[in-house]
Amino acid sequence: MPKLTASDLDRIYMDAETVDTEVFSEMRSNLLLISGNHYTKKGSKFFDRIRTSTQVNKETKLKLTKNYIGAAHDRIVGNILSIAPNTTIIPNNEKEIQDIKTAELNKSVWEYTKKQNKMRAKIRDWAEDFVGVGECFCKIYFDPSKGRVVGWQAKIDENGEPIIAGYDQQGNPQFEPDKEAPVMEGKLEYERFLGFNVLRDPETETMDESPYLILRKMINHHTLKNLLKDDELFQKIKDSSEQAFLVFDGTNKAYMKEDKNIMLREHYYRPSAEYPNGYYYICVRDHILFEGELPFGVWNIAHAGYKKIPTSARSISPVKSMRPTQIEINRTSSEIATNQITLGSDKLVLSHGAKMTSGGQLPGVRAISITGGQPPSILQGRGGEQYIPWLDRNINEMWEMQNLSNPNLTREGKLDPYAMLFHSLKNKQQFSRPGETFEEFLMDITEITLALAKEYYDENHLIPMVGKNEMVNISEFKHTEPNSYRIQVEAVSADTETMLGKQLAINHTLQYAGNQLDKEEIGRFIKAMPFMNKEEMFGDLTLKHDLAQNIILALDRGEQVVPNKYDDPEFVVKRLIARMRNPDFKFLDQQIQQNYQVLVGQYEDILVKQQVALMRAQQGYIPTGGYLVKADFYVQTPSGGSKRVELPFESVSWLIKQIEAQGESLEAIAAMNKGQVQDMANKLLNANQGPQQPPQGPQNWQAQQGPAM
Repeated sequence: MPKLTASDLDRIYMDAETVDTEVFSEMRSNLLLISGNHYTKKGSKFFDRIRTSTQVNKETKLKLTKNYIGAAHDRIVGNILSIAPNTTIIPNNEKEIQDIKTAELNKSVWEYTKKQNKMRAKIRDWAEDFVGVGECFCKIYFDPSKGRVVGWQAKIDENGEPIIAGYDQQGNPQFEPDKEAPVMEGKLEYERFLGFNVLRDPETETMDESPYLILRKMINHHTLKNLLKDDELFQKIKDSSEQAFLVFDGTNKAYMKEDKNIMLREHYYRPSAEYPNGYYYICVRDHILFEGELPFGVWNIAHAGYKKIPTSARSISPVKSMRPTQIEINRTSSEIATNQITLGSDKLVLSHGAKMTSGGQLPGVRAISITGGQPPSILQGRGGEQYIPWLDRNINEMWEMQNLSNPNLTREGKLDPYAMLFHSLKNKQQFSRPGETFEEFLMDITEITLALAKEYYDENHLIPMVGKNEMVNISEFKHTEPNSYRIQVEAVSADTETMLGKQLAINHTLQYAGNQLDKEEIGRFIKAMPFMNKEEMFGDLTLKHDLAQNIILALDRGEQVVPNKYDDPEFVVKRLIARMRNPDFKFLDQQIQQNYQVLVGQYEDILVKQQVALMRAQQGYIPTGGYLVKADFYVQTPSGGSKRVELPFESVSWLIKQIEAQGESLEAIAAMNKGQVQDMANKLLNANQGPQQPPQGPQNWQAQQGPAM
């Protein structure tokens, strides 16, 4: 692995900066064009005097500028955001439950991270860079000083030893916390870089093939001093950097002299044969501050370009193609303004010898009097109307060049949602190419985020993300295999049209197949609805499915699962058997397969016991409905007397049916004497019970496998 010195890095930086100088100048001017800050100096009163003047001399040329480029930029950004504002995680194999659970956990982490970092605002910023500058860059890294406060460092005494405040019940020392030294939870950060602040290898043909990228930014002295924690090194850097840099301020959209900050250069080398885990150098001119391998070997920079420049690795913005049209719009607008100033007002033409004087005045009426000559005539002024068609043509040409012709036609009457979705998708196809490029950029950010989260996040981070119910499955996330094998990132649109399309598809399915689905399956459909995905509202409908899924995941990890008597054994057995019939089941460890067999037998035993108990309850229940029937049988009353028994009709009918079910009729029983009746009763009992045989099949798993644990 080659080691570079500070002079080597300075030379590499100068070569990388020189090759794209013209491209960087155009990127900066694009921002000025979009913001409208490139026309005139704000302090000049020249154009104010032109507007109030009644004439313009030959040496003065009126020049107006219209910011149609800014309007076109905003519309292009809006169209791209409507195509690809978001990403989601789906399983690589939708038939494997482990892939499904892994995708769910990764999705929970990604959704929480987006909320924590206000990702929607960042996506808008990236989209504006993508369209305005022509390129967008994002560096993702873990900052241990950010996030929530999770504790305090121990206070140190004069000897540098932590101060003990006491001991817990186990005898472990408890240190006195230092309230000025908090321990932060840490979080992933997303740093935005403009295209002209990212340098590449001069010999590369694409940004993805560049072996290194150089990110430059300005950092103030105080921040650098705290970062270094070395006053001597900081003073050397400050003394060697006493110069003013010409810096383009992206906030103010202007150039400015910067002498209070220091330019920080970050050199990142991709993982390769020379750098197996990648490498980075953080330096200033003449000094290397930090260096080392990329954390966990993850390339943490995402990039996208609007339109690639032929024979170059850089990309250009659509602003480049709008410049000629904008120039013609400005020229035509200037001609219109010049006509309005020189020929704009109407003029009163008098004949030779005629004189005009002020006439009488009345409220709201002003009169003039003409003496001599012919009555005056009015020469109408010019407002530049002859240029309006040419101006409109250029404006429409700009929209058409960027596929921005207004596609929104006013539709009256009843709106068909399917027709509305068709028109929406047709309009989005105009920006499919840049939209797909921006989608790939968001997918790269998602993959980098998950790769770093898997390494940096512990239970303190993951439990709020995935929920306490998924604590047992955190290992599934921590041991996620490479993205292309287990999960994949799919670009989705979270706009109204996409959610409406998803809702319509689910409604269509439930309308025609809802009566054939059980409540568990309907609950899963409801959870998939974009507007009804509320766990608290419909979580009970999918409770059995979630429990069975957790059981299968635990078995696949090789864990021993103890059946719960409150589970639905029939549903769990069905899910376990479905898993055992998957093609990959035979490739699992033999012990895992045996655990499946044992657990299926345990749940089948529970199911058999429940069915037997139900049958006994049903057989032991004697109906008591119907009218009362008197029988020739007397019982003793509580008062000491006797009375004839009255039985419900349904009870007597049930008794007769039970006797007939045993194979005897009432007449045959009546013909027997008492002794015969007793003997027959014993025989019938033994015949119905049959020989005592051990249960076969899954019910006999205890005899073969041993007692249940």
